[in-house]
Amino acid sequence: MKKIFLIIGTVLIFTHSTYASDYLLLSDARKFSSDYQQEVTQKKEKESIWNLTGNFKTGLATYEESEQTIYSEADLIFFETVLGAVNRNTNDIEKAINFSFGQTTTGEETWHVSGVKYQTNDLAFSRINLSASIGKMLYSDKYKNLLVIPFLGYGYRYINFERGDFNILNLVTTREVVTEQYYIHHLDVGLKLESTINDKWAINGSCAFGYALKNDADNSRLGEVSGSGGYILDIDAGLTYKLRDSLKFKFGAFFGVQNLNGGEENNIIWPDNELNIYGADIGLQFIF
Repeated sequence: MKKIFLIIGTVLIFTHSTYASDYLLLSDARKFSSDYQQEVTQKKEKESIWNLTGNFKTGLATYEESEQTIYSEADLIFFETVLGAVNRNTNDIEKAINFSFGQTTTGEETWHVSGVKYQTNDLAFSRINLSASIGKMLYSDKYKNLLVIPFLGYGYRYINFERGDFNILNLVTTREVVTEQYYIHHLDVGLKLESTINDKWAINGSCAFGYALKNDADNSRLGEVSGSGGYILDIDAGLTYKLRDSLKFKFGAFFGVQNLNGGEENNIIWPDNELNIYGADIGLQFIF
């Protein structure tokens, strides 16, 4: 009888050990599966990501020219469409390219000589911007929802001014339409910030300073003149709202300054000039 109980006990112990071993193996398998899924998810989050953006900007543009005792000023309504593509790879490198086209309404430009109002004329301008940049994404252990991206870039800007009923301060005797083109090459350095508020909202901002490597002007009546440098400053800030994983809506504000030093060639003077543009923008961001 004792032998029978001993055999039954041995069988029960063996069976229990087998079930316990199977349970441990199953637990290990489940843990491995969970860890693997988490690793796959993290890997996907780190994979190369593309962002395509489309923004519409509107605001006020103020343009000024000054040379010795001559000074001009104009206030214009400004509209601009901005398209961009951004790639972020597994090494946390961000590469971006942007294209924009802007246009103003026609407004009045007022000229002063020695502080006295001299003449007025119509003024409007359009511009094209093309820029590319590369940056490095930096993360903070303390502020995990904050992303900082310093970047370096290069840009080209073309501006076409059109003045109507203009006589270039009596240098042209008949009042007519005079056009003037600006060609600007600039080297940029800047910083982007992204901060997540929750699973839907985020704050975005960027600041770029561009040094004018080369700036030239071509006047339809006076000819070509090379400038002597200057700078471009662009600041952008706003909020984004996630409509879905692959689509975000953005709204915010922008401010831009273009300050160029003029020049003189063959007795032709290109005055120092400054263009300030500020306003609001809305847009969409597609992520894939």
